[in-house]
Amino acid sequence: MKALGGLIGAVIGGAIGAAIWAAIAYYTDYEIGWIAWGVGVLTGVGTLVGTRLAGGVPNASVPFMAGGVALLAVLAGKYVVIEAYARQFESAMSAMGQFDPVNEPDALIAQLAEEIASAREDAGTPVDWPDVGEDEDLPAEAYYPKDIWAEAAKRWSSFAPSEQEDYARVQQEMMDLGAQQFMQSFRTEGFLASFGLFDVLWLVLAVGSAWKIAAEGDEA
Repeated sequence: MKALGGLIGAVIGGAIGAAIWAAIAYYTDYEIGWIAWGVGVLTGVGTLVGTRLAGGVPNASVPFMAGGVALLAVLAGKYVVIEAYARQFESAMSAMGQFDPVNEPDALIAQLAEEIASAREDAGTPVDWPDVGEDEDLPAEAYYPKDIWAEAAKRWSSFAPSEQEDYARVQQEMMDLGAQQFMQSFRTEGFLASFGLFDVLWLVLAVGSAWKIAAEGDEA
């Protein structure tokens, strides 16, 4: 029962610390490493409080438990930040909507234009791309050579309505699959990339602090 109280306290302290760290990192777009140290401190304090509220004092195993929970809490905080960014990006992608072959065919004509341009380049034919910079307010056709856009528009017009719907469906499936693969990679690589030399240092300090606080409680 005493060990369970310490574990509950450690989890609560670690969760509070991880939540604070993740919130600061997400809303400031800056990960403050030393806050991870604070996660370890809160975990250690939570361990002591939980153990004593359960009616005892920490034993020799409690510091290791506190260190383990601190480690998981820091990792969880990092994961929550990455996941929050991933969901924000997914929400932005969802807001883009679905391909609409009837009301908004330009997006699909642009896909055809990409295919035509790629085929020409693969064949060794140079493509004279227009210099439009990064202006997002331009119509889709402005980003392609006029002859390529004209060929794409002609090809699109030659499709029967059912063929246009089929093409839109295939393009949507490809885009959704690409987005899923990108987000999986983003979550994994983003999480791993969030660990630098100083991150490892703060992680060690977090675990060490949780262990030390719990150990000192044992001595007390």
